[in-house]
Amino acid sequence: MKRDLIIIGGGAAGLVSGIIASRGGKSVVILEKGKKVAKKLYASGNGKCNIGNAKVDKDNYFCNDKEFIDTILTNVKLENIYQFFHSIGLEIIKGDNDNRLFPMAKSASVVVELLLCELKRYNVTIEYEQNIISFKKSKQRYEVITDTKKYISKHLIIATGSPASPNLGGNSNMLNILLDMGYDITPPLPALVPLKSSFKWLKSLAGLKIDAKSTAYIDGVESISIRGDLLFTEYGVSGLAILDISLYITKALSEYSYIKLSIDLLPNYSKKQLFNILQNRIDKNRNLTIDIWLKGVLHPKLANVISHLVSKEVLNESNLNRKLLNRIVYQIKHFDIDIEDTRGFKYAEVAIGGIKTYQIDPKNMESKIDKDLYFCGEIVDITGKRGGYNLHFAWCSAIVASSHIAKKC
Repeated sequence: MKRDLIIIGGGAAGLVSGIIASRGGKSVVILEKGKKVAKKLYASGNGKCNIGNAKVDKDNYFCNDKEFIDTILTNVKLENIYQFFHSIGLEIIKGDNDNRLFPMAKSASVVVELLLCELKRYNVTIEYEQNIISFKKSKQRYEVITDTKKYISKHLIIATGSPASPNLGGNSNMLNILLDMGYDITPPLPALVPLKSSFKWLKSLAGLKIDAKSTAYIDGVESISIRGDLLFTEYGVSGLAILDISLYITKALSEYSYIKLSIDLLPNYSKKQLFNILQNRIDKNRNLTIDIWLKGVLHPKLANVISHLVSKEVLNESNLNRKLLNRIVYQIKHFDIDIEDTRGFKYAEVAIGGIKTYQIDPKNMESKIDKDLYFCGEIVDITGKRGGYNLHFAWCSAIVASSHIAKKC
């Protein structure tokens, strides 16, 4: 099968690339490994599709070459993304309390449906269940071999994503092929992912979700501090703040560094304020046990754990003195647990790693090694923070690459 352009990968970047290139008069075929395209896009924003972010700059991304991502964000403005989606019939709005962007319908399935309608309008072919075996360039054209067919084209876009979320199609097959071809790859690691711990009290805390300030230490050095949702689980910790923290520590975990997570359970209060609150609560005539007494300021599950951490003996209000109060305050403000690993690619939203950017021209996403070969989306060694930044890069890289191809004679 011959086309002007082959796109490997039917995710966010692949679908947009197909539309723009076909609008430029190119015949396009998209090769999708699964039975369905855009599985990750369907799941974005818990089904609402966090399609991008209204305030984006290079500091929202993890990348060894910040100028690379800056060039792309300079060349593709937010208006360009609005205009593209408006052109397929989709309207975009801001989230209620932040700069995250969503389709007005708050439906990921609508985004995919409109993308597919536009692909159909421009006669873009989607070939499903195409497992890529290899590809090569011969006589100024690319030959892509799958387990069932051979495809030929002048141009080739690789937009196969990362190994994150294998249940949604994530895999490292193409990275392995490119590695064998001599491309320099940053080994992918799971990110935006829950963290594992063997902290002995996790079972008794499982299911508890709190607003906390969580600080990660790598080999004793503070790495990152984030306030937000934290969810205790039987395996460790999750929640939005933990997903964000994972971006900063996943590499250190892979290198067997010692990671400690120090949780401030009551971040609205300073140590002094908390000490005064606790001191004023003491009533020695009431003489409550400490675990019950702490329930006046902490969730019952936390009160029980803190009382055990402060003393192995059963204490009452009558036992409380300045030393014990300071110990309680410390445990509340420094609830420390050791982090041993992430939950892996299966539970990761994205991956850190991929094709190193020095091999790609940021002005058009073309390989500097192989002419007419382009990379888009998650396969590139650029990872965004949570909040629509990864999809934003997918759109930008797709627009840059496919627009360049569309302009070629």
